[in-house]
Amino acid sequence: MFHRAGAGAEALTCGVKGSDVHLISEAATDPDQWSGDCAVYRHGSGDHGSGDLVVLPDGAALPVSLKVLEQDILTVSPIKDLAPGFRFAPIGLVDMFNSGAAVEGLTYHLLDGGKLVGDGGSAACRSEEAVGLVCMEARGCGRFGAYSPVRPRRCMLGSVEMEFSYDSSSGLVTLQLEEMPGERVHKIVVEL
Repeated sequence: MFHRAGAGAEALTCGVKGSDVHLISEAATDPDQWSGDCAVYRHGSGDHGSGDLVVLPDGAALPVSLKVLEQDILTVSPIKDLAPGFRFAPIGLVDMFNSGAAVEGLTYHLLDGGKLVGDGGSAACRSEEAVGLVCMEARGCGRFGAYSPVRPRRCMLGSVEMEFSYDSSSGLVTLQLEEMPGERVHKIVVEL
């Protein structure tokens, strides 16, 4: 979180890199294979305060400029490369300041012809064209967001297919998590 207070009218400007986030590589599911690219969700910068999602390549800096009494909150998530053109990064509950804390579990599975690679094909996946499954456990309710450069084929909450929205210009995928399930976490599967 960045906050600027003071008497001057000039803006305070800096650049934020993914590597500026303490232990960001440990948040990647495969730290040794992580490219260093991140998805950055800026909470208050979009239209009507809805937030904005940008991809920050490894080593690139996102400019942040704040005037007196302005603030910005950034959620930074490592991007997982599943296959050429298929990438993913969970953001979490995008209407909360600490949105990433909602993501409690995250696994990625590659598919070949609708079957899990290395699992004998026991995936509960119906699509022959699917490339991968992203399985997440999320705690809390509200609007859950993630980054994907391609529109997901479908999103599941438990065994129920969910409606979701997709912004093709930013890659922001959002779905609404209603009441908490008995397991205390939402089990979300995104099929790419």
